[in-house]
Amino acid sequence: MNFSEVLADVKFLAQKISASGYEPDFLVGLARGGWIPTRLLSNALHVKEILSIGMKYADSTRTTLIAYSLPAPMPVGKRLLLVEDCLESGKSLVEAKKILESADNEVRTASLYVTDKTQTQPDYFVKHYPVPPQFPWE
Repeated sequence: MNFSEVLADVKFLAQKISASGYEPDFLVGLARGGWIPTRLLSNALHVKEILSIGMKYADSTRTTLIAYSLPAPMPVGKRLLLVEDCLESGKSLVEAKKILESADNEVRTASLYVTDKTQTQPDYFVKHYPVPPQFPWE
């Protein structure tokens, strides 16, 4: 995958989000994979306010997810778009969404890509891949 492909997919994702009528107050990048797509969507959606949330497994069996980084201050009562580059299981996205919703935010989710192992579907995505693609920034 090259950067031109990513840019085209970000543009398509932004069009899907805009066509749905959803206008987020903030974009929230799910660290670390969501940072670059979030920044690119910021331009495409004309949303300058960007936040980040970081999730990690708290145990060696990878069953318990915890937040290691939260937006500060946490938005309250806002429309948030939570962004990831590619959903493998999607567990981090689900848990991050719960945290953001706990502050009375309306949260929708977006990912450029989903995989065969994705257990949840984001509100918006572009393509399905059997396994995560190799991104140009990796």
